[in-house]
Amino acid sequence: MACCTLTAGAVLLFLFLNVRQNNADGPDTSEHYLVESFKCINNTCIASKIVSAEKKNSGIDGSVDVCRLTCGSYGSLWPRPTIKTAIEKSVIEFSVDNIKFDTSSVADQLGKEYMTEVSQVFISSLKKLCIPNCVSYDNTPIISISTSTPFGYIKLTTNESYNLKISTEGNQIFVKIEAITVYGARNGLETVRQLIATYGSNASGKKLVIAGNVQISDQPIFAYRGFMLDTSRHYFPISTIKKQIDAMGHSKLNVFHWHATDTHSFPLDLPSAPQMAKYGAYSHEEKYSYKDIKDLLRYALVRGVRIVMEIDSPAHAGNGWQWSKASGYGEMALCVDKGPWRKYCVQPPCGQLNPINTNTYKWLGKIYKDLISAFPKGEAFHMGGDEVNLKIKNPIQLQMLFYMLLKIGCYKLLELYS
Repeated sequence: MACCTLTAGAVLLFLFLNVRQNNADGPDTSEHYLVESFKCINNTCIASKIVSAEKKNSGIDGSVDVCRLTCGSYGSLWPRPTIKTAIEKSVIEFSVDNIKFDTSSVADQLGKEYMTEVSQVFISSLKKLCIPNCVSYDNTPIISISTSTPFGYIKLTTNESYNLKISTEGNQIFVKIEAITVYGARNGLETVRQLIATYGSNASGKKLVIAGNVQISDQPIFAYRGFMLDTSRHYFPISTIKKQIDAMGHSKLNVFHWHATDTHSFPLDLPSAPQMAKYGAYSHEEKYSYKDIKDLLRYALVRGVRIVMEIDSPAHAGNGWQWSKASGYGEMALCVDKGPWRKYCVQPPCGQLNPINTNTYKWLGKIYKDLISAFPKGEAFHMGGDEVNLKIKNPIQLQMLFYMLLKIGCYKLLELYS
């Protein structure tokens, strides 16, 4: 095998030197280069070297992304479809400006409006592939989308399955997506996005191609496919969170668990409880407005992602609550930032809600009411419940702490984590 490799390398070097010698003898003084060419061999895209007059192979075989589209049983699809996948080897060029969407078979008007927004995200993603520009083609992709149920907000029981068929006839590319819900249709369109790649170069112009003959039936194995981000211990700008949600949409993850508050900070600027962010955010700039929260909910929904927000309590509650005593509400949080921390909490900084102060419940109610008003009706809400400090000497406080946990539905979590 090593001998064959050395022989092939020697032949390639001889051909390369011979081309250069011929150029020296004749009028052609152009330089030649060894460039990569990709070919699917045994379900893997393998690179080889070929002689070219260009420094980079701008042909279709010069793109590993195009090779991967149809290489192997699943091409470049992720996650892999679970029911049926058939991808033939053909690809066809097209122009993003020629794409047409047909949503006439989407079940209702709200569903049509949702799919229009999803389509805009799809087109925006393709245009990013074309930076700085793509070559224009007459081929026209027609993407037909149908659903059978009215629009509803995504939840744990939402059907996200879809069927996808791509075929070509002349200069037309037919893409047909059938789904029960708009979220299944969105997943189908995301799969179409994964079946598109570019080849060429900035100098010669990039070319968009799509797999030309595809049949896929797919549904997720897990209903809850989540990612958690902690914005209490470390603040992330909204723009960064949106990038994470973009990545989730591309990977068909559907739950963004937003661990919004903890003892470290309370960055939510809520209309009914502005004091929480005023005293709890790391700075005036490092907080999320009520408008930010609503905007992020819509942004995520269009990418097939639910947001489940967590307001950690009754433990893990400190910074953001420390203003209450000076404002006449008594101590609504105990042991905030106290030390040595091992005496007062499981991890620093310390703090947990005061169960015998009735104002604690009133202000929790204000926080919950604001968030419930912003989120879709019936959406899940996470209340934390872990790592409560039970080393409380006051028996009334201990009794009320159990009452608080029962009141907010965290008693089972107390049994698990304390």
